[in-house]
Amino acid sequence: MTKEQLERFERIIKTPLGSRVMLPEFGSQLHELIDKTINDGWIMLLRRYLFEAFFNPAGGLWDADFEPKEIKAENGLNLNKVEIYMSFKNGLELEYVV
Repeated sequence: MTKEQLERFERIIKTPLGSRVMLPEFGSQLHELIDKTINDGWIMLLRRYLFEAFFNPAGGLWDADFEPKEIKAENGLNLNKVEIYMSFKNGLELEYVV
């Protein structure tokens, strides 16, 4: 994954849903998970919010590079970190830590 692709990925997941005046459907709900206990339910919401962030309300993609194929998430070695592995239909793969 190039630096530009990583920046675009982060822009999608780090923008709170509803925060853009002209494009309120853009972004993710990941901010809702801040300061919550990390458990199986939290991991499921994380995976859901990640998946949903890449699709617009009409069912299209916000960015053609990022059509999710698989999302895995698990507690990292550090109890306050979660490791995410994502693969996309175009062959891109990403490991990310939140």
